Amino acid sequence: MPERVVVWVPAGVEHGFRVGQAQSRKLNIYVPAAMEGYFESLAEAATTGTVISEDGFAELAARHGLRVTGPVPQGYL
Repeated sequence: MPERVVVWVPAGVEHGFRVGQAQSRKLNIYVPAAMEGYFESLAEAATTGTVISEDGFAELAARHGLRVTGPVPQGYL
């Protein structure tokens, strides 16, 4: 059985994640659903092939109440 990890990140706590080589699945639950629009915007950009610049990524995050703190990981845009 795969290892299961639960992480609780309270609102307002700065955090991040790193994408590695090992395949995994992730389930995010947001209460309230404040990030829904953010992920919808990212999905739309991905499906239309729209390239988002690093500044554009920060602007998109800000529109949804998020703040990018640090460089965007290479290959993420």
